[in-house]
This record gives sequence, C-alpha cells and structure tokens, in this order.
Amino acid sequence: MGGKSFARLQHMISRSREVALRRTQARTDLPPEVTCQPILKPSRDQALPPASHGSPRTAFSQRPALHSQVVSVPRGPNPQPRTVLIHRRRDHAREKLAPLNLPGYGGSRELQSALGLSGEPTKPDDAAVLVAIDTETELQGLLIPVVEVGITVLRVRDILGVSPGEHLRNWLPKMQHHHFVLDHTRKPRYRMRSSLFGRSQFLAPAEAQEAVKRVLRDCIGGTTTPAPTADNSSTTGPNPPKIYLVGHSVIPDIQALRGPGLRLELSNPTQVPFRFTQILDTHTFSSAVKRRRDDLQSLKLGSVVRYLGVDPQYFIPDAEGSQTVVGTHNASNDAAYTMMALCLFGLQWKRVSKEMVLLPSPLENGFQLPAEGEEDVKVAAERQQRGSVRIQRPAHLPRRGQVGLA
Repeated sequence: MGGKSFARLQHMISRSREVALRRTQARTDLPPEVTCQPILKPSRDQALPPASHGSPRTAFSQRPALHSQVVSVPRGPNPQPRTVLIHRRRDHAREKLAPLNLPGYGGSRELQSALGLSGEPTKPDDAAVLVAIDTETELQGLLIPVVEVGITVLRVRDILGVSPGEHLRNWLPKMQHHHFVLDHTRKPRYRMRSSLFGRSQFLAPAEAQEAVKRVLRDCIGGTTTPAPTADNSSTTGPNPPKIYLVGHSVIPDIQALRGPGLRLELSNPTQVPFRFTQILDTHTFSSAVKRRRDDLQSLKLGSVVRYLGVDPQYFIPDAEGSQTVVGTHNASNDAAYTMMALCLFGLQWKRVSKEMVLLPSPLENGFQLPAEGEEDVKVAAERQQRGSVRIQRPAHLPRRGQVGLA
C-alpha cells in the first residue's frame, strides 16, 4: 500500500470517529421530558409497579414515555448506554355513530295508501313522495367508502288518475333519477357508463353530499333548509307531504351513507330538513311473499323485479339459465328497479301474497307476519290442506318453565 493510500485511510478513520462522536453528543442532548431510567431492567432501588389482573408486571412491560427513553444495550466489553427513540403508538378513538333515529317499516296497507291505491280519495296536495336510495361501496385499504349514490323520486300526485299500463310504462316517465359518482372510485368510467337511468355526475365527496341534500330538499318543494324542531321534524309549511324512504334492504345503504365518503345522516335534521314517515323495504315484501309462494326463486333485486313483471327489455339470461335484469350493482339502476318493484308490489299485492296482510313493525324487529285472524278463510284452509298447520301442545304436558304436579 502506498503512502498516499495509507494517509487517505487514516484520514477516513479519523473522520468517521469525529462523526460518531458528534452523533453521540447530539443524542445525549435530550428534551426534559425524556426519562433517564432503563426500561429493559429496573434498578435495584426502584420498586416494581403493582400487579394488574392477577399477574405481576415486569419493568420492561411498562409503556414507554411520550417520545424516547434511555435504553441500556450491552455491546462489546465496555457497554455504554445508548439513546433510542421509541415512538409511542397513539390510540385513536374509533368514531361512534349515534343510533338510527328513523321510523319503522310500513306494511302492505301503508304501501297501498302511499301509492294512492287504498280506494280512498287522495288529494294532490296530500299525495306522498317516494324516495328510493341505493349505494355502492369499494374496499380501499381498511376503509369501505361510498363511491356511488343513486336516488329515484316518484311524486304520487303525478300518477293519480293515471293508469300504470303494461309493465308500468305510463308511470316510468314520472320517475326522476339521479346518479352521483364520487371521485375516489377506481372505476369512474365503468360506473358512469353502466347507468341506464338519468345522467351521471362525477363529484367530490363534499359536492356529492350537497347534491344529495339538494335532491332531498326538493322533495318537500323547498330549496332552503327549514329550522328543525324538538322532535327531529321540520317546519316546512302548513301541509308538508309524507315522504317514504324506499330501498331493497335499505339499512346497509343508510349505514353506508353515514360512513366514510359521504358522511350524510338521514335522521339528522341539520342535514335532511324532514323526517321520513316510514320505510318501505322491497326486501321485506319479497321475504313475506317468498314464505307464501314457491315460484319466487331468490330475494335478489333482479329476480324480484323479473318475477313481478318489469319491462322485458331489461331482462338478460344469466349463467344459471334464469332471467335477471341488466345493470344491477349500479346505484342508479338499483334505485330505479327498487322503485319499480315497489309500484308492482302495490298493484299486485293481493295476488302475489295470497291475501296476506303485512303489518308495520319497528325498525329493530324487521317485519312481522300477520296473525291468523287477519288472514282470509280460504288461505287458512289452503294452508291446512297442504299440511302447514301448527302443532298444538298436549294439555297434560307442562310448558317450559313450569313443573308438572303428580
């Protein structure tokens, strides 16, 4: 090795020693909140912390300080304490949503009354407004935000005295469709092109929230947010219309609107200036019909609207050979199909349910089947002939919780 190379090597070694010394001095200049006690093993004069949950805690199981602590790391023949930054994991409190403050489910009579099919005269000013909502979500990391919102609005006053026609062809033009696609979706073009009803809008989350609130405000005929009252209702005039929330298993959609992506609370009077009268869930009606009839293949929205007789131009065959509808799993299409299914249920309820009366029920109870006294006598006789009769408990056997006396 030449003289120049040896001198250069000595200079590099001395330079590295200077840099290491500077770093050691910089590490020792710690802020006041840094502790100076090792956390790997306690000192002799330091008492152990009290035991918790029946098991003693060692010193190294204590949580570190706010920023850093001095840790004794034995290295080499002369171990020196070394400063190590231990970043403390902050526990972010999970956001707790308030319970749903929504009305319960409406039954078959409420459905026909909302559509003006109960036989009683309905004034145009007293006609209800039906709002069908559907959402689509995407898995993005650990979050599942809303990426699509579809809304279909039907004002019953527009269909009073109008014959529905074949496959609801006279009522379909009366429906108003809205489709909002949020800009954080991974498939914006696909979601916008697959919409069959209405015009799609590509919006930011804040803009989409304002657009949804604008559509809901238009349902009561106003563009300004009225002042809410104590009972979560609003002062919208002398005779505000009854507004029904429509959906196919609508509770997950309501929860999705409250979650990341939109942050819209339908039961919050500061965001939605009215309170929904009732929830008309097509999944509820489909479940009740499926208990009576065997020809309803599935409770999926596509199978339900096909069974009820939607326009055949929307039918497509699937892989299993049955028929479904085109464009499902799109928020705008699903909201429109849900509104069609609700109208068809109202027009054909007696036929498809075999004279069953579906009772209204609270939100937490789902739906309730009618009692025996409310069914038609012919339907009860038919159920008895098919063998679906209730087995009566013998009188001599004690009931559960009771003790039979000898």
